[in-house]
Amino acid sequence: MKYKELYENGRKLNGLEAIDFYTQSLALYDGSDNLSWLYRSMELNGLERYQEAIQDAEAYIGERPNPSRFMGWFQKGLALAGLERYQEALEAFNKAIEINPNFSEFYLGRMVAKQALGIPYADDIESAKEYA
Repeated sequence: MKYKELYENGRKLNGLEAIDFYTQSLALYDGSDNLSWLYRSMELNGLERYQEAIQDAEAYIGERPNPSRFMGWFQKGLALAGLERYQEALEAFNKAIEINPNFSEFYLGRMVAKQALGIPYADDIESAKEYA
């Protein structure tokens, strides 16, 4: 199978089964443009395997961040929040919002990080409602 076929098979599944297909896809092609990095990060977050999720999100973002990689920043923020590294999570959510401010989930993630840090977050609630 080609790496894109393995990626597509992973998209039909979830959890460990999806991770297996994404891993196989990455073994054939590990370029940062492979969406398997992003989707494996999402699955790892869902399994609370946050450190691994951060690594995959960073691989997807790449060394020279591409504006289309805003979801990588979001997944990184979720993983960092899961590890209770709220300042770093806030920075990742801010980067996702900077690149693409049109997702309510980004503001909700940032709200969680701000709340944990004792920073006012009312503006994030309003922004989340606006983009819901």
